[in-house]
Amino acid sequence: MKKFIDDSIVIEGPQISKGTVRIGGAKNSALPIIAASLINIGKVKLTNIPWVSDIDLLLQIVSELGVGVFRENNIVHLSVGDSLESFINPDHVRRMRASILLVGALLPRVGKVNIAKPGGCSIGVRPIDQHLKVFASFGAEIEEKNDFIKVEARKLQPTNFSFNVKTVTGTENALMLASSVKGKSLLLNCAQEPEIVDLASFLKKMGVKIKGAGSPVIEVEGSALLSNDITHSVIPDRIEAGTYVIVAAATGGEVTVLDCIPEHLRSLIYTLRKVGVEIETTANTIFIRGKERYNSQLNCVKTSPYPGFPTDLQAQFCALATKLDKPTTVVETIFENRFQHLKEMKKMGANFLIEGSKAVIYPSLLLGAKVAASDLRASASLVISALIAHGTTTITNLHHLRRGYEKLEEKLASLGVEVHSESLIK
Repeated sequence: MKKFIDDSIVIEGPQISKGTVRIGGAKNSALPIIAASLINIGKVKLTNIPWVSDIDLLLQIVSELGVGVFRENNIVHLSVGDSLESFINPDHVRRMRASILLVGALLPRVGKVNIAKPGGCSIGVRPIDQHLKVFASFGAEIEEKNDFIKVEARKLQPTNFSFNVKTVTGTENALMLASSVKGKSLLLNCAQEPEIVDLASFLKKMGVKIKGAGSPVIEVEGSALLSNDITHSVIPDRIEAGTYVIVAAATGGEVTVLDCIPEHLRSLIYTLRKVGVEIETTANTIFIRGKERYNSQLNCVKTSPYPGFPTDLQAQFCALATKLDKPTTVVETIFENRFQHLKEMKKMGANFLIEGSKAVIYPSLLLGAKVAASDLRASASLVISALIAHGTTTITNLHHLRRGYEKLEEKLASLGVEVHSESLIK
């Protein structure tokens, strides 16, 4: 069997966080914006781009498509010419679900896209049927064969399309395609996440007219030819910010989270206040004063599309829930396989009951153990669990965490938290 080197971290707990942490750019905003850059012939300068492996992979993909890529710290320069390649390396696609966004950007440019069915975290089925229905609504012909999808644009036209369910990447794909099809398109039942608003802001700089981004109804007046030089700064990562807010709450620390947008975390802040966490906010700062013990007034947390409680913070909240003074019910409505972190937390002494899409988390004393991350947000929940556990915890499979958390060890160090990195050969 071939050996490979993986990443792991060792944390000695319990630890108390205290200090200031700065939030980087939103991975889930940067990915669709990088993809959307393919629509525009010209030079694009993107700032506040996080150093995470998902971004690195997408930049490698667009480079292979013929885009000039230059990266310096958190700034990315893209140079998009008149012609682009249509072949997308299937090995890359299978590693990242966001690669499906390349179809909406590439289709009007190259006419035909063959793409493998995208992969990513194993948190649920996550079908792409809504994407395919969007492409068909614009006039594309679609053929599925084995693990590949061929999308061909013989004649694209504007459309009126209503999503059956809210989908973030589906809405983003529709926005990109509508932007490069001449005429007015109306998109209904759209997802409302801040990352969609950021993408719309970027597309407007290309000259696309967009109304209603951030609401369920978006109107787009596209253009068949977009050619501009653009500079855009990506919004702060609300999930990274929320993770450090929960770190502070769970460890009983006093933490200031800088360079964030508290408005994007309204549901989390409301939930934590119900738990008993003291939180103050300004326009771009969150101050958290955690406690050693909580007298929680919270009975249930239910994930839902924005502006509801984010599914991407559910796992992190489960770690905090073990410290509460009474059982807390967590209901997951977005992904059907997103309680995998609890199975690893059980090795640390977490007491819980899972019934379908509902988990009841009981007050638990966590102890250090060897655990493995199963996906991006599960890895963050295990870090928080390790910080509040008694003893030594080793977390393996940290390649999941590197997909979405920039400089984790450095940022935890800014909060006085000691984390030791290791490399393991498997």
